[in-house]
Amino acid sequence: MKATVIPAVIIILVLILTACHFAEVGKQLDLAVSGAGTGTYPGYPRSIVDSAGDNITIYKPLERIIVTNSNCAEAIRVVGAQNRVIGATDWLKWYPTFFPNMHKLSVVGKWSAVDPELVLQLDADCVFAYTSDPSPAYLEDKLPPTIKVIRFDFFKPETLREEMLKLGYILDEGANTSKYITWYDKYVDEINAKVATKTEAEKPIVFLNNDFDDSRTERKTYARESGGISILCEEAGGINIAADSIGAYPILSMEYIYEEDPDFVIGLSYRGGYERNKLDTGMANEYEYILNLPGFDKLKAVEDKCVYIISCTIAYSPSYPCGLTRMAKWFYPDDFKDLDPQAVLQEYVDMFCGDLAYNVSEHGVFYYPD
Repeated sequence: MKATVIPAVIIILVLILTACHFAEVGKQLDLAVSGAGTGTYPGYPRSIVDSAGDNITIYKPLERIIVTNSNCAEAIRVVGAQNRVIGATDWLKWYPTFFPNMHKLSVVGKWSAVDPELVLQLDADCVFAYTSDPSPAYLEDKLPPTIKVIRFDFFKPETLREEMLKLGYILDEGANTSKYITWYDKYVDEINAKVATKTEAEKPIVFLNNDFDDSRTERKTYARESGGISILCEEAGGINIAADSIGAYPILSMEYIYEEDPDFVIGLSYRGGYERNKLDTGMANEYEYILNLPGFDKLKAVEDKCVYIISCTIAYSPSYPCGLTRMAKWFYPDDFKDLDPQAVLQEYVDMFCGDLAYNVSEHGVFYYPD
């Protein structure tokens, strides 16, 4: 009798704890499980509004998932549902190291042009895509309503936390999602609290370099409208000299940059990440390029050795707190002397990247100089 009762009690406790995790995620989003405890699938239906503003209702667990980009794939792995992904676009084939299993999945087209016939062949339950791409012409207009198209970005700092909560909720991965949100809040809240104590006069002036073309008279940059690294800069306590410019990616004259004389120059790079090795010179070359721009040798940032390159892999993704800690420590080394950005990144890999065995101190290039 005891041998029968004890396992039963354990099972009941596990179910209660799991339900508590789901309830907590739903509570943070002000969501309710309308079908909890009823019907064929207890806990369903579940409803959210995705980042495209569409109302999404799920009537049963999503077990056959297709992802159209690496950000969606990374987010789904963070919440522990990577084994449910059955197909992806050709984008993931560029990341065999970071996605050792998902990069081998069946391909359903390009990230911006999914082939709906291939989606149907895989008998998918849903497709995760960016808010704007691929357009509905490739997905919603061609797929039956039984295949849900769920649109999240998972790279914008201003929406990432809420998107991760909704993802965990819709995939019924409350425990893993709560673990991620606790980690996320730990670093983001610490940095926000310290930055909040700074006056505008104490904050560093920052120029964000957008590209590495050969122009010698003007530079493309990022305005607040672009989101992404402009928001990252502000959250880390910097003042972007182009924040209020018109358009997402304004062009500044060299003269304007000289006049602003920024304390920091930060370049966003697409030549770093998990697929690179420590001998790769891509980001180092971009660093040297900025140093050699005409007149930049007179900038305070260059004179003070405050020019840095950061990889988009930690600036734009669920690993955003890793990019935030790195940039905050560049801006305020004394305030964050106990914060180790490399250790934070390793923590992210160990806690949220599945069975990925990866040492960030030995592999990858995420910022330069180190």
